[in-house]
Amino acid sequence: MNSPRLLRSLFSVLILLVSFSVGMAQQNAIRTDVLGPFLNNPFSVHFERNFDSANSLVLSVEGGYYMRDKTSLNGQPYWSKRIVGYGGMVEWRHYLQYRSMMSRPVGLFTGAYARVLQLTYTQDFETTFNNQGQLDITEERLGIGGGAVLGYKYQQPYSRWYVEGLVGLGYGALEFDQYSPDDLPDPYFLWRAEISIGYSFY
Repeated sequence: MNSPRLLRSLFSVLILLVSFSVGMAQQNAIRTDVLGPFLNNPFSVHFERNFDSANSLVLSVEGGYYMRDKTSLNGQPYWSKRIVGYGGMVEWRHYLQYRSMMSRPVGLFTGAYARVLQLTYTQDFETTFNNQGQLDITEERLGIGGGAVLGYKYQQPYSRWYVEGLVGLGYGALEFDQYSPDDLPDPYFLWRAEISIGYSFY
C-alpha cells in the first residue's frame, strides 16, 4: 500500500467534510486528545458531524509515536524501541441520554469505529553488544480493525467549548514478527482511551 497516498486521502476526506459542514447550524465539532501524550498515544484530530439530535459521524486522523521504550545495562544505554506511524478512523456514535443545546447533542454516547494504522517498529541496539549477534530491527505493518466505543461529552449551555472522555474496545489484524509487547498483544493497538477538548462551530 502507498503510505503517502493513504495519508493524503485521509486528510482530503477530512477537509471535504469540514467544507461541506460550513454554514450548517452549529452541528459540527472538532477536538483533540489531550490525554495522548501521557499514554504514548499519537497526536490526533477528530471532526464530528451531527446529522440529527442523536446521531453523529466522526472522522479522525492521527500520527506520531504509539510506543517508546528504552533500557540500560550496567549503567549504559542498551537498546531503544519505538513504534511510529499514522492512520485514520471512522466512527458512528449515538447519544443515549443527551441534552440538545443549539442542535448540539451532549451527554452519554455509544457507537462503533473502524480504524486503519500504518506503523513502523524500530529497535536500535546502542552498545557494543551488537557484536554478539544483536541486530537492529525495522519492521512495517498495516493494521485494520475496529470496535465499540462508550463515552460522555460535557458542554455548558451556550458554550462552544466542551470536554469529552471515551474508551474503545477494539480488535484487528495487526501482528509484528519482532515486537513483543509487555502488556497487551499487538492487535490491541486498536484500543482507545481518550480525554479530549473540543470546539463546536457552524
